[in-house]
Amino acid sequence: MRKKELLEIPVWRRKSDPVKKTYVIEANVLIHKSRKYLVLDFFYSENKEPSKRIFFDTEKHYITWDFDTKKWRTGTIYDVAGWKKAITAADHAKTKINSFIRKQLPGCIADNVWSTIYNYQKKILRERYVEKCIRETKHIDDYMEKEVKALPEDWYDWLQEYAMLHSRYLFYEYTGKKEQKAYCTHCHKEFMSKEARHNKQGICPSCKTKAIYKSFGKQKRIDDYGKALFLQKTSDGGVMLRYFTLHSQYRIENKTLAERKTGYYELKRTVLDRKGCPEQGYVFGQYRQWKTRWCESGCYFRGEDTAVYFKNMDDILNTYGNLYQYSALMTLAESGQYFDFYEYHSTITKQNLCRYNTPPYSVEEYKAGIEKLIKIGMYKMAAQAIKGVTIIDYTGKNPNKILKLKNDDIQILIKSNCGEMGLEVFHKLRKKGYRMSCEQLEMADQWDDKAYQGIFDHDIQIGKTLNWLQGKSDDYITMYRDYLNGCVLLQYSLHNGFVAYPKKLREAHDQVLDIIEERKAVEQGKKKKSENAKIKAMEEKLNEIYGFEDDKYLIRAPHDATEIIVEGQKLHHCVGRMGYIERMAQGNTIILFLRKKSDPDKPYYTIETFNGLIRQVHGFGNMDKDKKEIQPFVNKFKKRIAIQKGTILQAWI
Repeated sequence: MRKKELLEIPVWRRKSDPVKKTYVIEANVLIHKSRKYLVLDFFYSENKEPSKRIFFDTEKHYITWDFDTKKWRTGTIYDVAGWKKAITAADHAKTKINSFIRKQLPGCIADNVWSTIYNYQKKILRERYVEKCIRETKHIDDYMEKEVKALPEDWYDWLQEYAMLHSRYLFYEYTGKKEQKAYCTHCHKEFMSKEARHNKQGICPSCKTKAIYKSFGKQKRIDDYGKALFLQKTSDGGVMLRYFTLHSQYRIENKTLAERKTGYYELKRTVLDRKGCPEQGYVFGQYRQWKTRWCESGCYFRGEDTAVYFKNMDDILNTYGNLYQYSALMTLAESGQYFDFYEYHSTITKQNLCRYNTPPYSVEEYKAGIEKLIKIGMYKMAAQAIKGVTIIDYTGKNPNKILKLKNDDIQILIKSNCGEMGLEVFHKLRKKGYRMSCEQLEMADQWDDKAYQGIFDHDIQIGKTLNWLQGKSDDYITMYRDYLNGCVLLQYSLHNGFVAYPKKLREAHDQVLDIIEERKAVEQGKKKKSENAKIKAMEEKLNEIYGFEDDKYLIRAPHDATEIIVEGQKLHHCVGRMGYIERMAQGNTIILFLRKKSDPDKPYYTIETFNGLIRQVHGFGNMDKDKKEIQPFVNKFKKRIAIQKGTILQAWI
């Protein structure tokens, strides 16, 4: 708009009788110097001279002249004249306004003139904002249109066969007979099974795939998730890494597998230049307040464990010459094992390996160690070794040296395809003279790294213990560990099978703890003052680091040792016993309270964490009936404290 021309338009005096409102609007549609305008004059109270004038043209522009301040204003009618209840207009003015606006932007007309004008201005602003966003993102759209290629025709089949390898089941209907008719979701064939047990791992006799037995009567729906990576070349000689999130769902209706749906959507793209350096990242997310689309993610790049589409992999890796020579990543991808391709790429290009071992070793040694693990079929260990593990020796000249094993042990490790956790347990028990079976290794590899710690330090039958723990959860194993520690304190003989392997672990666990509490009552009275003072002094620092909340839940530190004891008593678990208070006072663990914001003083869930990891999350009686409800909140908290890993709180240590 040409402001000088607008000021040339004559100003009209109000002819109608004054209306007792803050503002009265008069409207005129006119042509001035070949331009058509809608001119709105705002008359304040009973004044006959306008105080403000809004100009609208046919190109969807508007501007306000303030007669009082002699300045131009660009705000909406809300900014200029205030709330609608204080504004009115005669019928002829409303007709002119509605007629002009309807031709420009239909759908803005409202019950009152204030809302009509405001809607029109908001839509104009929105259109300008969208146009600005389109201009800002055009280079992204142009790049994507040029570089992003169609997914291969066999992409969906590859997802089912490799990327969602873990989403395979053997469904059966329990009949009470020795053999159950089972159905394999992979080969779609039926067979009779004597081993069908809900959630037990089995093997389909037709396609030989490993899968989990699921009873139709105990499962209504199964949701499995996965991740996939597709590599493609760019026009300038680089490579684009395209990350996908996968979702596979099984629905059971009337004891029949109704359908299986598998979907995927792309969330992230990372572009590497011809030298292998990260050039640009993109994420599919909200751009400003416009819409969800591809956005630039700056210069921060992070990979993740995914299945990698391997059918074009050789051609892609050859882009970087000899960089991937002897990597064996093709074989690793063909196995269906999830691994962090970007971490491997970043490591071999940056030549930075000091975080993996001390002293640091070369890229060649790093690649060779991983290659040897892949070639012998230890895919899970290789995937973990890519990110760096200290339990193996990357410089080893053969698999035995890499895994630090004797020749007669290596085959068990290969057959189980275990990872770092399984190897750690194997090493520990081998020093005690016990050689784990393949099944035991597979079980141990699924354990939480903190759950089993201390169990095999006691004088117990290793083989019997491993078999007894078969199929048990990490929480159960943690409870068993605490129970054994209690038995040792009470000097109970663990050679007695009734003591070492109680039929009702929870009852035995609670009984042992109660006895210990009684015996330590006198000693605790002496220590309590010191521990209470230490824990009380920690509160402010802990809340600063670990305090967390959303609209429903909060996490805070305990006020003192007494509150921890009360927490354990009311929730019927052992946080107030078994040395948790002592360990917290010494800086060896951290106890936090998870509460409902609606009832912040009532014990709900207790968290044990340390060094950026959550060790335990338990509610009443360790039954955790609300675990599913709080899990999303706990997951957010996990991400928050992950950055605290390695932190030492010098304030109380």
